[in-house]
Amino acid sequence: MRNIRPKLLVITMMILPHLLISQSTKNQHIATIVYLDSVVVKATQSGFSVEDFIEMVQKDQSFYAGFRNLRTSSYIMETDMKFEGRKPRQNTYYQATHMQSYSFPCRELRLLKEDQGKRFRRNNGKNRYYTSELYERLFAREGVFCDSMTDERIVEGFADERGHIGELKRLLFSPGESSNVPFIGKKTAIFSERMADYYDFEIRSEPWEDNREAFVFNVKVKPEYLDRKENHTVIKQLSTYFDRENWQVLCRKYRLQHKNAFFHFDVLMEIRLEKEGDKYFPEKISYQGDWNIPTKRREIGSFSLDFSEFK
Repeated sequence: MRNIRPKLLVITMMILPHLLISQSTKNQHIATIVYLDSVVVKATQSGFSVEDFIEMVQKDQSFYAGFRNLRTSSYIMETDMKFEGRKPRQNTYYQATHMQSYSFPCRELRLLKEDQGKRFRRNNGKNRYYTSELYERLFAREGVFCDSMTDERIVEGFADERGHIGELKRLLFSPGESSNVPFIGKKTAIFSERMADYYDFEIRSEPWEDNREAFVFNVKVKPEYLDRKENHTVIKQLSTYFDRENWQVLCRKYRLQHKNAFFHFDVLMEIRLEKEGDKYFPEKISYQGDWNIPTKRREIGSFSLDFSEFK
């Protein structure tokens, strides 16, 4: 069946300050234009609330919660990582299978098998790539770690983590919030009054896997701000998918891009979630990145992480 071109409906609304976790009291109601496709327009006639849907998107912490839940669960993680060298013969890779076992208050991550290219690590065994270093810090800290706190306080402590790793986690798993990353600042707060004018907002219906239908909330930089030299924005696109049947969060896709005199990066990510009981877990994380930061060589790499057998 031919895809029907979306009908555009302009809806003016006020976004309440309490909808954004990072929003300060000085931020007032702001007017936005939201485009709805024909399916969503029809749904509004049957009781679908645009305002409630946008509030749900803005408040959603499912992706960050799913990442935190890895600390208090048992699972299998499959890693496939690739990096481009200056010449084709300098390309390299890393593949691994990890298993985490969790029994309160301890978790143990063990390496089951791995395979890597000759240039993946330096001669002294240390990481050659910034991306692989972050991967190890975020996902692959092997060994036994115990906490004397309750499961709930472990999760809360993770949320309060300080430093650039903590900021990176928020940037990757809670995009849309204000960031303390140097030279980026509040540019990630895409729903704030200061940033919203740079974006187009859209709600559409889209087929999903297993014959399911999804509502997609899409935020995209306006065409006039897409030039790579235009540094008003960091988040170029952010799409969040919800199951139309039960409102389960399915997926998030986004692109982060920024360039200044000190560094530049261009990152594409897709995070898929699954739900076990009342808890979200990342099912698959896909990443493509181009980084050029001080004291490091430019690196172009990608990785995919597949999680399974949650307990």
